[in-house]
Amino acid sequence: MRYVALIIILLPLMQSLCYAEDDLLHYLQNKKVELEMKERKLKSKEKELQGLEEMINKKIRRDERILAEMDNILKKIEKEKKERMDLVVQTYEKMDPGDAAVRLEDVRKRLAVRILSNMKARKAAKILSLMDTERAARYTEEITRIQGLEKVVGIMNK
Repeated sequence: MRYVALIIILLPLMQSLCYAEDDLLHYLQNKKVELEMKERKLKSKEKELQGLEEMINKKIRRDERILAEMDNILKKIEKEKKERMDLVVQTYEKMDPGDAAVRLEDVRKRLAVRILSNMKARKAAKILSLMDTERAARYTEEITRIQGLEKVVGIMNK
């Protein structure tokens, strides 16, 4: 009789343990499904990010090529500008100093200063000596300035 009473008491406990075990199994199966779905999503995102990274790298390589081409073009332009300036300087150096002085007075100040600063010192001196004194003084001041120095000083003072 004691055994029957014990079985009557333990039977509901055993049933409840079975239910708890079933619930735990069901919970774990649900978590496994959730984890598998998250893993698939992560793999999908990873592939998407790899595609984006590849696309960005292609664009970077393209932009680097464009920058290199632009750099080459700028170098060619600078070379062309220098060659043209050298030609203009040579032309003014070959002129009579009086004629050169008259013509440089009609040219924009910045260009005149560049021409004079690229000339041989003796030829530039002869031309400056034949110019209006105030204009020759302004040109001389400009020639002695270091190009870009004002910008650097301005930036440093900010």
